[in-house]
Amino acid sequence: MKPDHIIVRNTTPEDFDGIIRLCRQVYPGGLPWTEQQLASHLQVCPEGQLVAVDSGNQEVVGMAASRIVRWDDYDMAPNWRDFTACGTFANHDPQFGHTLY
Repeated sequence: MKPDHIIVRNTTPEDFDGIIRLCRQVYPGGLPWTEQQLASHLQVCPEGQLVAVDSGNQEVVGMAASRIVRWDDYDMAPNWRDFTACGTFANHDPQFGHTLY
């Protein structure tokens, strides 16, 4: 796969299966995002969810999930569950947050 065959774009619900498949490959011992969590990401911060897609077969080959948080609300070593609001990103705070994570 050549870099010019990769398209980076905003995530859509049609990408969820590919993201889940990619997460299983990258983190074989961990749990992948669920469809419900990915849907929540799109609901709270659609502009922060990206996928890299092979233009030939439309396979998801990369992804980025982000949101804005109030960094001071978290310990320097937060646990994943608290920091991601149980994976939902419901703690996305574009009004008062200053940290893109």
